[in-house]
Amino acid sequence: MVPQWPVDGSPDFVWYVAYGPNLCRRHLHDRLARGRDPSWPRADRPLVIAHELFFSRGRAHLDHAPRPDVRTRARAWLLAAEQWQDLVELESGQEGAAKVIGLGERAGFPMLTCTGPDPLELAACSMPSAAHLNTIATGLREAHGMGAIEAARYLLRRPGVAGAWRATDLLIALGRGQGRLGAA
Repeated sequence: MVPQWPVDGSPDFVWYVAYGPNLCRRHLHDRLARGRDPSWPRADRPLVIAHELFFSRGRAHLDHAPRPDVRTRARAWLLAAEQWQDLVELESGQEGAAKVIGLGERAGFPMLTCTGPDPLELAACSMPSAAHLNTIATGLREAHGMGAIEAARYLLRRPGVAGAWRATDLLIALGRGQGRLGAA
């Protein structure tokens, strides 16, 4: 169960750290529109986190434990606390239960993300769709300036994509979504 925000001592704002489709501005806005406060995030910042990105049941997830050798591209969105709560509840509805992970603090507000209930297990990883990866690639372009080739290289190293997608097929899929290969 997700605690109701705000509670005594809770912040008015939270940095929501997105690593999957919610990296993409349009996708996040569509998700926020389902909640109580559909307004745009107050700010956003590119970020790199030490939790492994992987794909299971066709969706992006984060491993629960950080590892110093891992560099996952993310985007921190400054949301009102109730927007954060609505996102967690939406993710919980799709996953059955969302695992909230604390990632520190920025500018006095907590940095939080949520993922599926299960940590990384390579045997459970599965191939995501082209549409799912394309939305992530759009967010990587927006937040980190990655073109299709760099986004494909990044995604091809992630469990669930590695070995399931051929590089040429992924480049074609990402190129279609971004207008042309390498569009920035």
